[in-house]
Amino acid sequence: MLFRHLQQDAFVPRIEYINALRYSMRLKSLFIFLLMTVAFKAAAYKIIAPEPFSIAAKNYIKLQVLADKHDAAPDSVVFEVLYNSGNVLRRRSDASLSMVITLNDFNDGIFYVKAKVYHGGKCEVLSSKYDESGVPVLLDRHSAYNETTFSSSFGKTKPRRYTYTANNNRLNFTSRWDSDSLYFDFDIKDANLNYVQPGYISLFQTKSYLRTLWDSDCIEIGLDMNHDRSEWKHEDDYELLIDVAGKYIGNRWDAQKNFFTNWGKQTRVKVTPRGTLNNNEDTDEGYSISVAIPWAELNYKPHPNQTIGFDIQLYDKDAKLDEAFRTSLSGTNPESNDNTSEWTNLILYKESNNARMYWLILAVVSGVSLIVYRRKRNNKLAGATAQTPTVEPKYSEITRKAMAFIQQHYHDPELSRQQIAAQVFITEKYLSSLFNKETGMHLIYYINKCRVDKAVELLQSTRLSVSEIAFKVGYSSLQNFNKNFKAVTSKAPSAYRNSI
Repeated sequence: MLFRHLQQDAFVPRIEYINALRYSMRLKSLFIFLLMTVAFKAAAYKIIAPEPFSIAAKNYIKLQVLADKHDAAPDSVVFEVLYNSGNVLRRRSDASLSMVITLNDFNDGIFYVKAKVYHGGKCEVLSSKYDESGVPVLLDRHSAYNETTFSSSFGKTKPRRYTYTANNNRLNFTSRWDSDSLYFDFDIKDANLNYVQPGYISLFQTKSYLRTLWDSDCIEIGLDMNHDRSEWKHEDDYELLIDVAGKYIGNRWDAQKNFFTNWGKQTRVKVTPRGTLNNNEDTDEGYSISVAIPWAELNYKPHPNQTIGFDIQLYDKDAKLDEAFRTSLSGTNPESNDNTSEWTNLILYKESNNARMYWLILAVVSGVSLIVYRRKRNNKLAGATAQTPTVEPKYSEITRKAMAFIQQHYHDPELSRQQIAAQVFITEKYLSSLFNKETGMHLIYYINKCRVDKAVELLQSTRLSVSEIAFKVGYSSLQNFNKNFKAVTSKAPSAYRNSI
């Protein structure tokens, strides 16, 4: 008994020692955790400008990094901006950890902002939870809505045929609708058909993935069902990609909500290639696509004469290109295709019986009027003299030569007063003075007038987009084209086309 008592008395200090040791280890762990927390907080920097999914509407934007309260400022910050699909702009900020950069060289569309923060001999890269490329920002300096409108005919009514040309391809399409589905028929003229096996990419680091068909010859149909003209795609914005090999997939997402899903299981697609795929030694005719999209898949109930947002992206894969060249029906920059505010309009047109009777009466009246007009014109021509009197030249030879040169070279973006003066062998100053004196117009205004006159012809006779027409008549900037067109005609190009 005594031995046991002594044993117990000896065991008590040992237990206390063990408990004390455990307590010491807990204190040590807590101390290490506090040190780690301090170390973590010392590097707790974040990008506060620009905010994710913000809209930049001007040619400059502010970049700024902020440290948590009571944390030391970093040694330096270098901002990296990814723009125009691959270009990187690097700028080191001052002590304020902020700076303003200009966006003159940026195309309208999405760009991404990262920051490299250097502190204590280490570098911390600040990105975005939405995208590894950085904080996503949309550059949209063209705030006006696209008023170009196409029609989808109801039922068996013969649909109107539309055409637009891009790169070396030509796309013709028609659209119909009924209570069940929205239908499209496309015919794409393409001399070289190319197909690339589709892969997958992660979308905003989520567990959902996006199938990439964009590397082949293909089209992408964009539909903004609520027609809310949002700058970023929302849940009501649908896209359907269809490639030359017949593969297709529907995607929709809300970037701000980090929402993504696929659709299109009930959509019917038929693709007919007219040529051989991936053989660029021969000449192909192109391919045709027929699509039927059930309204149920679009969560939409159609009504006559409603309008939805609409765009078509045409992808042209050439063998020598790493990526397919793409253009859009709306004329938007490829990088800003997610900006649905610049898409065109598709009206679900349904003609009433009264409207049909109106057009029939109008056609009859027009036919009778045309017959009467032609008879009167023939009578006038019969009584007119055979010879037309000649008109004396109104301007000097120098001015006439300058005008002729401008009319031949108006489509050249580099056309300048220096070039014109060199053609007529006089100085720029004397040419400007003489031209203004004889015509009452400044030389630059006359150049713009020639370009706008040609643009008016193209708006009347073709379905080319406004941006395509701008480039064809010599403007390298859509903004300058819109400004000069309005100065000459008092209307914006899209408004002029709608008034025709």
